[in-house]
Amino acid sequence: MKKGVEIFDYLFVLRPTSQYATWTFFLAGYHWGGRQLGSGMDSVTGFLVPFWAAVGLTLVLGGVYVLNQIQDADTDRANGKLFLVANGIISSKAAYGEAVFVICTGLALGFWVGLRVVLVFLVLLFLTGWLYNYPPTLWKNHPLMGLFTNGTGAFLVYGVGWMVGGGRGFVDPRVLAYVLACMAVYLNTTVPDVEGDRKTGKMTFGVRYGLIQTFVVALLCEAGAVLWSLWRGDWLLFIPALVVLPFYVVSVVKRRVADGVRATKASILGLMVAVSVVYPWYVLPALGVFFLCRWYYRRRF
Repeated sequence: MKKGVEIFDYLFVLRPTSQYATWTFFLAGYHWGGRQLGSGMDSVTGFLVPFWAAVGLTLVLGGVYVLNQIQDADTDRANGKLFLVANGIISSKAAYGEAVFVICTGLALGFWVGLRVVLVFLVLLFLTGWLYNYPPTLWKNHPLMGLFTNGTGAFLVYGVGWMVGGGRGFVDPRVLAYVLACMAVYLNTTVPDVEGDRKTGKMTFGVRYGLIQTFVVALLCEAGAVLWSLWRGDWLLFIPALVVLPFYVVSVVKRRVADGVRATKASILGLMVAVSVVYPWYVLPALGVFFLCRWYYRRRF
């Protein structure tokens, strides 16, 4: 470890790579909210509102990820992942302090953007931060409620993009395809952690229903995303969802954890590529986070 690299622990505890899905769903919602390429971000004023909404959303969810790591420290330790909090590199007290700070900052930015946006931030925080992580609900330990939370989170993130992009109202029928796509990814992510989750008493979808049933339901969700996006004329999701659908089929046929992981990665990357076609500048922060992560983990650990 090179001296000074540890200061970045407080950045990476926010799980920047997990923000890929946040940014991608936000931009998809922004796109379908009514602004096409070059018509919403071609001026300072046109850029500021969606930019600060995205930053606020990133901070709120970054804080939620920290809260989740604090609550899942034993499970993460058993699964050998997210060890900054799990292994005490960052103390729970320091992690709580950072979570409160970034969440409050994100809410302040949301309030600056608009009342509707900050209200969605608050709902997202209550759902994914409190109901998901803390008793008496503790939805992260309930297979179906965990799935519901992740799907609803995708709905809300897309909705923020839709609103700041100029969409009328809040509900965009296209959003159902994104909810299903998110559920498919979430289901597959529960499979690699089954053993560690079971040992620590965490009851995820993968633990409750097993590898095969989880892969089957994930495939159904992904197929639903393909069909609904086709029905709604949403090429932004339809093309990548159709391309990655065989990955989900393979995971069901071969019944291997590695295939489920591959389907998850392909899903995230596929939609990112599609969004980058609409917003080419998105490649810069996406690659920036990727290379920063490689630099950090190589030098820190």
